[in-house]
Amino acid sequence: MERIGDPALRESFFARVDHQGAGRLYVGVAAPGRAMKAILLRTYVALLCAALSGASFSLQTYGQERADIGHFFGAIDVASFRPLADVKRDAQAILDQLRNSPKADGHDRIYAHGEKGFAAERGRRADGIPLGPKVVENLKKVGGELGVPWVL
Repeated sequence: MERIGDPALRESFFARVDHQGAGRLYVGVAAPGRAMKAILLRTYVALLCAALSGASFSLQTYGQERADIGHFFGAIDVASFRPLADVKRDAQAILDQLRNSPKADGHDRIYAHGEKGFAAERGRRADGIPLGPKVVENLKKVGGELGVPWVL
């Protein structure tokens, strides 16, 4: 078993030193219970976002002065792989399977990425942006100081 002070035991992309325990604490992409596909996908994202942009990665990302975060934006012509209708059909089947999965206690829906935001945007376009009581109080106060009437 690795022990603190062992030269092989160092913080890395996959692990941090467990100073309270006997050795290495696996975190991030290689934490216990992570699927190999998830580990590989997260490693691929790190390669694209850090190696291509020159940004820091893993434990070096958040330094003393500032975060050194890189981004990657890419576009894929999915129709170059398969007919677009087939891609859309299969993507919809994946989302349907996700949404039909067992729900956690107290929840009646599983959302795909972006759905909550889209729903909130639709609601706010229709009903306006809700203002909390403190915001309303501050707006009235500042408006009063500047001679702007409260008309909402």
